[in-house]
Amino acid sequence: MSFENRCTMVAVLLGVASLAAGPAAATGIHASLQPSGTILSPGDYLSVSLTLDPADSNINAFDAAIRFDPSRLAFVPPGSIASQIGPLMSAACPNVFHRFSATGDSLAINLSLLCAGAEVSGPGVIYHVLFQALAATGTTHIGLGPSTRFYDAGFVVSPLDTAGMAVCVTNCATGVGDPVAMPAAFAITPNPWRDGAAVCSFHLVHAGDVSLALLDVSGRTRLEIPARWYPAGAARITFPRGALPSGMYFARLRTPEAVRTAPVVLMR
Repeated sequence: MSFENRCTMVAVLLGVASLAAGPAAATGIHASLQPSGTILSPGDYLSVSLTLDPADSNINAFDAAIRFDPSRLAFVPPGSIASQIGPLMSAACPNVFHRFSATGDSLAINLSLLCAGAEVSGPGVIYHVLFQALAATGTTHIGLGPSTRFYDAGFVVSPLDTAGMAVCVTNCATGVGDPVAMPAAFAITPNPWRDGAAVCSFHLVHAGDVSLALLDVSGRTRLEIPARWYPAGAARITFPRGALPSGMYFARLRTPEAVRTAPVVLMR
């Protein structure tokens, strides 16, 4: 076989191997349910958002399973399932394949963008659902099931890192105004945020360095509180709004236990 033919064969084999492996994902997917921790009273409603964290790989479709405890939470069906599609997906393409089903303890979602070349990356909300707290009290969890997958051009995007959320139906707080006593649970108040300073309240199971950043929808850091050491337990970070304009932002809290993000709305 000539040198030119050998080179051609190697190129073909490399191309086949590349196609089989799918496109390389630079950062993978970091998907979470937000808010990461919350306290409810029986009868309260809870809006849960499936979000992509900043700098995620591109996707144009996903399958997700949201698991919950039906003894403490009830899924609230929407008037139209299309209303559950998050703004990150709906803004990218008005035409989608969308299938949704609810069983006793699980919600199954299949969503694909049908516009040619349409894809999205984090940060942003790709789906949201509504729950109502039942009479049973105590701490529970809403999580993403193992069948959750994200796709780009028909290929599974990996690695996939997911984070669920802690929910307390009364009698679970660590103190007045504190969030649920779960690793890295946090809350931003006020939200919406109109003026003055905001407070990030969180709870650490283990002592360590904690930092806070506010990112815009493009993933750019607009405000950053440098890391400092905090003891285990409840803690707070107060931070100014400064000259930030109105709009949607994402607060990112880094702790020794996890990295969590939550949407924050700034208003004038």
